[in-house]
Amino acid sequence: MKHYMAVFVPERGGGWSVLFPDLPGCTTQGEDLGEAISMAGDALAGHTAVMRDFGDQLPEPSTLEQIRENKTWCEEHGVEWGKAMVAPIAMRAPIGKPERVTVSIDSNVLRQIDAYADRTGLTRSSVLAAGAEVLLGHDVGQVVRAIEEAAKPRRKKA
Repeated sequence: MKHYMAVFVPERGGGWSVLFPDLPGCTTQGEDLGEAISMAGDALAGHTAVMRDFGDQLPEPSTLEQIRENKTWCEEHGVEWGKAMVAPIAMRAPIGKPERVTVSIDSNVLRQIDAYADRTGLTRSSVLAAGAEVLLGHDVGQVVRAIEEAAKPRRKKA
């Protein structure tokens, strides 16, 4: 599975902009880092789906070193490496269309799913789909934790 590097740039007023150096025009943003990472996956999936629809060739992903060495791109996009963060974002399979299915779920679990959906403003289907993505290894939580750990202020050595 291909991974494209996403560059997360903190905004002055809060939130994060997300840029994909290998995919001009593929950008998104989030109010916090977790949302930005989630949006990055969606933006990458949508952008690459459109490229495929138009018959465009997907570029080979650049390495972090190649991106950092591209001074022109960094200057044009206001990337300050002391503040920006980078994470590899997995390219998902092409986006499919929603398909109605019938499933059987324990009634207590279903009530918990519905309560979660109500609290978060999601639909039952989106909660079930997100859970399936986690089980299939599409968990962005690990990426969020790694980036948040990297973002913690480091103590200076005495």
